[in-house]
Amino acid sequence: MNLLVVSMLFAVTVSTYAVEAIKVLPSSLKLLPELCSAIALLVVVGRICIGAQIRLDWRYGLFLGLLLFVMAFGFFAGSVDAGPIVGGLRFYLKALPFLLLPAVYPFTARQIKVQAMWLFVLLAVQTPLAFYQKYFQYRDHWNTGDYIAGTVKSSGVLSLLMLCAIAALVAMYLRDKLRFIPFILGVGFFLAPTTINETKITSVLLPLVMLLPALFMPRGQRSARKLAAILATGGVALMSFLAVYAYFVQFVPGTVRIEDFIQNKKALQEYLYNKADKQRARDLGRFDTLVYAWRHMEEDPLVFGFGVGAGNASPTSIKQFQGKYTKYYRAYGIGQTQVGYWLWELGF
Repeated sequence: MNLLVVSMLFAVTVSTYAVEAIKVLPSSLKLLPELCSAIALLVVVGRICIGAQIRLDWRYGLFLGLLLFVMAFGFFAGSVDAGPIVGGLRFYLKALPFLLLPAVYPFTARQIKVQAMWLFVLLAVQTPLAFYQKYFQYRDHWNTGDYIAGTVKSSGVLSLLMLCAIAALVAMYLRDKLRFIPFILGVGFFLAPTTINETKITSVLLPLVMLLPALFMPRGQRSARKLAAILATGGVALMSFLAVYAYFVQFVPGTVRIEDFIQNKKALQEYLYNKADKQRARDLGRFDTLVYAWRHMEEDPLVFGFGVGAGNASPTSIKQFQGKYTKYYRAYGIGQTQVGYWLWELGF
């Protein structure tokens, strides 16, 4: 069972990169995450059938029930074809078996430690690879950090992974599993890719991942005494991120520093909501995409509540899986924000 979990970690972080970027694996292995998920699903169903105890908080069950209801109703209300339904189920529920796996299988502390070790190894690989991509592999694209994605599919996903790693380090430090010096070195190491791929949302998420673990620590852990060290580390990390970001954006004409968004109302408005024409997706601001989604949704109460159907507005390389609203994906910037994407496919 531990091998299955470790295989899944490799599959979701390395398989696509190994198949598409460096081409050391056959193209069929691009579906390795789906294969691992299918095996995990069989294990979950099998253990439930033999009477294994299900250790799952009722709130997870409530959330999953509501999600499945919203998806099913969206399929029904939107008369979604079979192809987009399969694509939507694959996209939204692919990770579900791995959420349920520890609810039916009692992993030991040693097994969890092995899983965490492999996960940190896979995350640690991202930092040197990100620098290689920045200064060697994609050096001709110096004016953007969008190509700096490590082994995952996009720079945004890489940044989220690194921030989650930092959150884990904070939790380990709070629980006395990590000393202060290794803690600050680890924060700097995992923060580095988010600075050179220029993910602006890091300036908002970094304070959250530094502080939220302390708020959710169990009572009696005496986490308050370490807050000063965490705040100091987070402050230095944030200032470092802003400085590096400001250094790189000076090479991109028309790009402003993050602090300029606060000081310059016009720059912030042009980035978030510039009222761009919907046919020029590259000019759409973040809020533009939400406005277009909202205006389309409110035309029909059922669509407003449950969306056009999971998978019905998603792009796919397989023609049979393309939904009725796939053509709007680029024109309306559906994929620019996760909230806009959910409004389209799952509704309000």
